[in-house]
This record gives sequence, structure tokens and C-alpha cells, in this order.
Amino acid sequence: MPEEIYHVFKNGDHCVQFDNDHDAETFAAVNPDAVEISTEVITTVFGDNVRDVGPHNTTIKDDKIIFTNEINTIAEAESIRAKRDMLLTACDWTQIPDAPLNSTQKQAWTDYRQSLRNIPQQNGFPMEITWPAIPA
Repeated sequence: MPEEIYHVFKNGDHCVQFDNDHDAETFAAVNPDAVEISTEVITTVFGDNVRDVGPHNTTIKDDKIIFTNEINTIAEAESIRAKRDMLLTACDWTQIPDAPLNSTQKQAWTDYRQSLRNIPQQNGFPMEITWPAIPA
């Protein structure tokens, strides 16, 4: 059985793929600014999911390809939320009235906890997360 051939192109801020030479050549002719990605990069970034590559699940940011396979995205979101919930639970003690914190420290912990709750609203969630710093 012949090996499947995939052509993946960076085109603007996303990627597109073709599974035959004719379509790839036609696309390249019509989109002269598109850049074909090497087989090594295709294997590294997309692995066995290359047939699923398209504008709906790839973006290019700072010349880095970001592939968000829907199944991977759901699993990653669940993992991030679980970590966030663990971090919130670990600092619940900071919110009780008799916590050994002054008002500045208590506010810092309140802000930290709100930042944790806001993680799902970050641009790039769940694949790119900026975790808030734990208060001193």
C-alpha cells in the first residue's frame, strides 16, 4: 500500500492541507505567498492528525504553528480547569475571616483567586495559558 502524501501550507495566519499533488500545485499557483511546510515539521506538529489540518484548527503566531485538534483541546481544557480548581482549593484558607493575613495580603490573595477563575477567558485558552503569580 503506498504511503499517504500530504502537503501542508502556511497561508496567512493558518494552515491548509492537501492529500494529492494536483490540488497542492493548484493551491500554490493561486496563492504564491503560501509556503509549503517540510515533511519533518508536518510530522512533528501534526503527527497522525495531518489529515485533519485546516483553517478551523490551526493558527500561526510569531511564525509558530499552533494546531488545536478538537479532542486535544477538550482534554487540555479539562486538565487546565482541574489544575486551576486545585490551586483555588489550596488557598481557600486565605478567604476565611480569621486568616492570619493583613488587608493588603488578603487583597492580593483575592486578586490571585479571581485571576485563576478568569483563566478560561484568556485568549488562547486552553493551549496558551498565563498563570497568575502566587502572592508572597
